[in-house]
Amino acid sequence: VYTLGLLREFMEKEPGLILREGRSSDESVRQLRGRLEHIGIGKSRRLAKSLVESGADRLAYDILDYADSMTLSSGKELVPLLELVGLVTKLMRRIAAVDTAVSTVTRIVRAVRAYSHVNQPKPELTDIHEGIEVSLIILGGQLKKGVEIIKEYGDIPRINAYSDDLNQVWTNLIMNAIQAMDGKGTISIRTFMTQRENEGRLRKFVAVEVHDTGKGIPPELMDRIFEPFVSSKKQGEGSGLGLSITAKIIREKHRGDIEVESEPGHTVFRVLLPADLEA
Repeated sequence: VYTLGLLREFMEKEPGLILREGRSSDESVRQLRGRLEHIGIGKSRRLAKSLVESGADRLAYDILDYADSMTLSSGKELVPLLELVGLVTKLMRRIAAVDTAVSTVTRIVRAVRAYSHVNQPKPELTDIHEGIEVSLIILGGQLKKGVEIIKEYGDIPRINAYSDDLNQVWTNLIMNAIQAMDGKGTISIRTFMTQRENEGRLRKFVAVEVHDTGKGIPPELMDRIFEPFVSSKKQGEGSGLGLSITAKIIREKHRGDIEVESEPGHTVFRVLLPADLEA
């Protein structure tokens, strides 16, 4: 009872200590072993090593400091408590890992559901940032290989749009950027409001820019980059249809526009979506 009560007191005092990441350090084990032996706990290397590797050594030091103010007939009285600390720490960290895994799977399932919804009959109120996040989740496996994502989300409204088609647009543009950088570099995604002359009047547009630090588009392809089967990718990497499909979705289905600027080390695709598309 005494052991459980003291452990509960320390967990309530600093619950974050339980979830510290463990590590393996001969010096840390040596120092904790010395502290344990100092209070009369012999053959303490195994206990010290277990506490350090589970990430419970700081909590162990706090318990030892607390014990200094107590009257103990022997430091061995603390052994059950310290062993329990190590076991609880390992258990809590495993529970946290499972919780993280479940959250990740949940996010992926939701993203796949959002991405796979097809045959949208008409425009609906759409959160552009939410759609971009869905595409980033879908492409998560590609983004772990050395690609840094920088998001500069502006204050943009929800707009009427074909959200299912836009998910394909964001996925195409981000995947295109990854391939242009050979899987290593920085992709910046920026959103903001702008105004453009369109259909004989000044209209408001939501702008989405996808920047990458890749090799750039060859000058001879710039004017044709949105045509079918035109691609600056390596042979066998893509069908050459991604950008043409993207342009068709933006220009024909949303009455917007897509622009590109490129030079070695910096390419930006800019999507312009009318903020007043009728539902």
